[in-house]
Amino acid sequence: MSADNRYKLFVNGKQVGQGPTRGDLYFWNFETLDLAPYLQAGQNTVAAVVWNDGRAKPEAQISYLTAFILQGNTEGEEVLNTNDSWKTVKDTSYQPLPVRVPGYYVAGPSELVDMTKQVKGWEKTAYDDSRWASARQIGPGLTKDAAVNASGWMLVPSPLPPMEMTGQRLASTSQAVGVQVPAGFPASKVNVTIPANTKATILLDQGYLTNAYPTLVFSGGQRATVSMGYAEAHRHGSTLALDGWERWPKETGMRSTTKCLSVKRIACCRMARPVKYIHRSGGAHTAIYGLQSTQKRSHWLLKTCMERLPAILFQ
Repeated sequence: MSADNRYKLFVNGKQVGQGPTRGDLYFWNFETLDLAPYLQAGQNTVAAVVWNDGRAKPEAQISYLTAFILQGNTEGEEVLNTNDSWKTVKDTSYQPLPVRVPGYYVAGPSELVDMTKQVKGWEKTAYDDSRWASARQIGPGLTKDAAVNASGWMLVPSPLPPMEMTGQRLASTSQAVGVQVPAGFPASKVNVTIPANTKATILLDQGYLTNAYPTLVFSGGQRATVSMGYAEAHRHGSTLALDGWERWPKETGMRSTTKCLSVKRIACCRMARPVKYIHRSGGAHTAIYGLQSTQKRSHWLLKTCMERLPAILFQ
């Protein structure tokens, strides 16, 4: 399976994969995944969300056309092949917001989500897709070996293992303006309520370097707005607090209107390439003060910052 630009794959409502690993049109990566552990007796639903940021995409993201391909490995699995038996719908709730900076910018855009337009529950088996349109076939998927004078994507197997997905709770609240934040939020499971007709700002601190996608779970708040941002280091007054690590604070601004907004959870999903850490005991280096702690931190830093290549880290 692969997509242009990106995809997430779901089986019976559970996310089981994402990709592809970034490449170019001559080496467009596809991933292989065993779906058997996620199937159940009776009806099963395999679904995917695909997005393309268009001109707002990251500079390193090559793109030809918004598309998705999935192919079963054997004749018995060809029922999943992408063709006009698949159903599609455009989720108009998402909109890329280009970032304007005084200089050269190569990263991806911000994102605006209008929850009143969002397609909800589409990845679950009970969802009714009878109003969706049949998918439009673009053409056959061609591997690089089979592509002769072909335009579009030349598919190659991804050389990298799938990225790990690990849930993380944010560590602490550094500052709150316009709202009373309960003790333990957001590290523990407590709700924060933004009263109607209120504007509130909450500054959260992760406490250490991470690379993750935020997750916000809320209810209520009709016509409310939530704005989320982040920085790589946390400033306490005039002091930049690194503590040996870059921190990941998130400033979340919330404004409720006619109804109160209940924030149930703000967390994140950490994404990292698998990096094998091998500890060799009994060596001369174990006598050096702080070396083991430094190498463990280096292992964490490598996993967090590396998106392209797997590695083996030795001690």
